[in-house]
Amino acid sequence: GRERGRRMRDEGELRELWAQSYDGWVDVPGDVTTSVVYLKPTTASLNEISRTCEALPSIVNDVYLFAVTGFNPMGVEVDAATNAAANAKLLVDLRALRDARAMWP
Repeated sequence: GRERGRRMRDEGELRELWAQSYDGWVDVPGDVTTSVVYLKPTTASLNEISRTCEALPSIVNDVYLFAVTGFNPMGVEVDAATNAAANAKLLVDLRALRDARAMWP
C-alpha cells in the first residue's frame, strides 16, 4: 500500500532499518545513574562491550524488553502530529496490559 505518496516497507526492509537503529530509553525504572540510556548496533564481542560500556539497568536482566513506537508506521514517514497521535494511542493500549511489569514512555 501507499501512504502520503510513499510506499510501505516490506519485512526485509524493516528488519534492515531496525538493525541500524539507535535506541534511547528515557527515565528507565530502577537503578539507573543517567536519565537516558542509549543503545546502538555493534559487532563487538560481549567481552569488549563489558569492558568499554556502562552497565545496563538491572531491569533488562529481569524481564523481556521491547521497544515499540507508533511513529512512522511500517517505515512510512508521516507528519509530527500524526506520529504524536499514534504514539499516544499506543501508550493507552500498552497501559491497559495486565501483565506488564514495567513500562515507560
